Parts: sequence; C-alpha cells; structure tokens
Amino acid sequence: MAGKSASELQKDLLEMKRRPVEGIMDRQARGYTDAQIKLIADYLAAHSGVAAATTDH
Repeated sequence: MAGKSASELQKDLLEMKRRPVEGIMDRQARGYTDAQIKLIADYLAAHSGVAAATTDH
C-alpha cells in the first residue's frame, strides 16, 4: 500500500470489499461504507508521502 495514491488505495479497498472473501483484508473492508473507505484511503495516502487525489467514487 505504501506509495499508492488515495484513488489507488480506494480502488483496491473497494475491490476487496466486493470480491469473494480471500483473506483478512477482504473481511475488514466489508465492515466499511464506501464513504468510509474513501476517508481511509485519503488518510493512508496522506501518511505515506503521496498526496491524496480526489475521486468520484
């Protein structure tokens, strides 16, 4: 996840939420709304040295 933009992280987390459960991250992602996932992605990107990007999701 390090070095990814907010939009990349959001896309990855939304994919984890919607795909069949393959591991712990898929289970965790299901516990959040799409809006919460965007906030998480923005936070992670801001703390990884990559600026947050806006998305339409």
